[in-house]
Amino acid sequence: MLGERKECQKIIRVKSLNPNSDLGALAKEIIDKCKLIHPSKLPEVEQLLYYLQNRKETGPSKASGKTELHETPEVPTYDATEINETANINDLDEYLELLYEDVAEKIRGSALLLQLSRNPDNLEELFSNETVVSALARVLRDDWKKSSELATNIIYIFFCFSSFTQFYG
Repeated sequence: MLGERKECQKIIRVKSLNPNSDLGALAKEIIDKCKLIHPSKLPEVEQLLYYLQNRKETGPSKASGKTELHETPEVPTYDATEINETANINDLDEYLELLYEDVAEKIRGSALLLQLSRNPDNLEELFSNETVVSALARVLRDDWKKSSELATNIIYIFFCFSSFTQFYG
């Protein structure tokens, strides 16, 4: 279970929710892992899980349990991310694997990671994933001469990290 912060809210991703889930046990697990929810709220958490479990599916991305990011910057100053894909935080491992392929795939993976890092809601999850940060640093160190687009994407990702003041401590 991973969460994001969004203006006085904490979004909790419940990946194990399916039609056969034990909602009581899942609600207790959520309350145990999220210290912001008081144990007295257990019935409300169960009710919310019941709602999520029984809501009508409206599209293929919701049927697979994934939500897509549709947030784009108002004035794009650099468009190395001009690819025909929309990045999804749930596919982070796939994008990470692209960084171990040939240069074209590394560019594609870095562009997708850049899309994710341009959304402030994703920065904490991306930065706290040591594998992502170390893979980006390795690719930048090893392959910066092979592709200026790849180097620019990765530098832009680190710029996004640097502009988030929570990482200074």
